[in-house]
Amino acid sequence: MKRQTLCFILSFCLPWLNSFAQLPRIKFQKAESYNSNESVYTGSVNPDYLASFEPVAFNIYFWGINRGDGTSEKPMTYNDVEGVMRSINEVFNPHGIYFVLKGYSYVNNDALNSGATHWQIRDYMQQNKHIVSDAFNCFVPYDFKEGASANGWTELFSKTLSIRMKWAFNYKSKSTPHELGHILGLYHTFGKSGNGDIIKEHVTRNPDDPNYNALTEGDYIHDTPAMPNFFNPKSFGTVPKPPNQDASVVDCIYIGNITDEQGTPFVLTPYDVGNIMGYTPCKNANFTPGQAIRIMETIYCNEAKNKSILEAKTKTLKK
Repeated sequence: MKRQTLCFILSFCLPWLNSFAQLPRIKFQKAESYNSNESVYTGSVNPDYLASFEPVAFNIYFWGINRGDGTSEKPMTYNDVEGVMRSINEVFNPHGIYFVLKGYSYVNNDALNSGATHWQIRDYMQQNKHIVSDAFNCFVPYDFKEGASANGWTELFSKTLSIRMKWAFNYKSKSTPHELGHILGLYHTFGKSGNGDIIKEHVTRNPDDPNYNALTEGDYIHDTPAMPNFFNPKSFGTVPKPPNQDASVVDCIYIGNITDEQGTPFVLTPYDVGNIMGYTPCKNANFTPGQAIRIMETIYCNEAKNKSILEAKTKTLKK
C-alpha cells in the first residue's frame, strides 16, 4: 500500500488505531509556537503498524564553526563526524530510520564560533548560502552565546540544528540524536515546554481510566511514561550521577517519591529514564515504538509540516 493512501485511511481510522495504545539540555520557545498538526498522529504503539512503514534515509551535513582565522579550540575531524554518524544510526536504525553523511565543511567566523545563538548561526548560514538544500544541516560551534546553557538547539520540523562542540562528537552524548528527534516531530518526554516546571501527564496507562491523558499531555505518546525533567529541581526528581560516568549505562535508576497531579507515584525503569528525548544525565539512548511511529507519521502523513524534512530524504539507504 502506498504511504499516502495509508495516511488518507488513517484520517478515518484514528479511534481504531488508538486502541493499539492499550497493548545535555535543549531549550525551546513557548510550546504554543509549535503547532504539530496533532490530527495526523494515531498514538499507536503497535509494532506491526510500525513495520508497515517503508524504511527511510536522510542526508546530514556537518558544519564546523571555527574562529575567524580558521583555528579552533577543538577542530572538527572526519573521525568526529564518523563517530557521531555511528551513534545517530545506532539509535534510529532499529526503527527503520537511517542517516547518510552528505559531507562536512567549515566556516570561519569569530562571532559564531563561541558567541551566537542557534538562530543567529542559522540566519548567517542561510544568508551566506552555507546550507545544503537536500540535507539536515548540523552547525557545530565551539560554544553558544554566554548564558545559553543548552547543549543543542533546533525546532520541530526544521532542517537545521546546532550542537555545542563538546557534545556534538562525544560518542556517549545524546545531544545530536535528541535534536534530530525534535526535528522529526518528538517532544521532550516531560512535555512540550523546555523546562518541565509543571508535569500535566498522569501516570495511568489505562485508556478507560478517566485520568488517562497520555495522548493529550506530556509528549502525546502512550509508551513513554509520565516523567519529570531530571535537570529541573521544580520537577523534584533525582537520578544519581556515578563517579565513573561509564557506570551510568547500568545505573540510571530513578530515586524519588514524587507523584503526578492525581497523587500517583511515578514508576520509572532505567529504560524509561534513559529515553533519548528526556533530560537526564544517563547515557542510555533509546526510542520507544510509539516514538518511532510518531516519527514515521511525521515523515509520511504530516503533509502540513513535513516539507523541510522531506527535502533531506535520500534514496541512498545504507543499512
